[in-house]
Amino acid sequence: QQAFLNYINQSPVYHHWTPIFVTLLGTGMRIAECVGLTRKDIDFENELISVNHNLLYRKIDGKCRFLISTPKTASSIRFIPMCPEVLAELAGLIAILDTLYDTPSPTIDGYTDFIFRNRYGDLLNPHSLNRAIERIIRDYNAEELKLAEEDQRSPLLLPHFSVHSLRHTFCTRMFEVESNHKAIQTIMGHAEISTTLDIYTHITEAMSLSLRTKRSITYDGD
Repeated sequence: QQAFLNYINQSPVYHHWTPIFVTLLGTGMRIAECVGLTRKDIDFENELISVNHNLLYRKIDGKCRFLISTPKTASSIRFIPMCPEVLAELAGLIAILDTLYDTPSPTIDGYTDFIFRNRYGDLLNPHSLNRAIERIIRDYNAEELKLAEEDQRSPLLLPHFSVHSLRHTFCTRMFEVESNHKAIQTIMGHAEISTTLDIYTHITEAMSLSLRTKRSITYDGD
């Protein structure tokens, strides 16, 4: 996670993706919730993000277009606290938003002032973010392989992942530091606690396997 963020933050090619990836990793929002954020949804005074709608990209009558939908369940409508990194990135982006584009924000079903847009001023969709991730992984790994060879060390390579994986990464980080599963459920917007706990089971099993592996290596031969 840190290698991914460090790379895009320092890259002149991918630096503009930093705000949205920091936001996704720091909030656990679904991608449709994140790309649909507007200025009205950001409460800097109380350091909260209001999640109250989705921005979808669907084919309708043979043509793809954006549309707004309401969350499927009441649990998906929620407030997410902003960690310092997310607050800083959103504040910095919003401060320069009006200078980035020659055209005003698109208006979709009455919603406007969207925060996340591409370099042409158009709205983002999961496909564009997944393509960006693929390019970042490709370029990062190529550079890391070269650096590792020069430094005579093992490379720290990024695995293949999709934008939805960032939501699970956030949930993993929450479970590592938060024992209140109900609080995690609320932030994630899960309708059922079982969904949250299914992720918890997966995480604890993976952590247990990792710990057993480390112990096996540490005590091998003793």
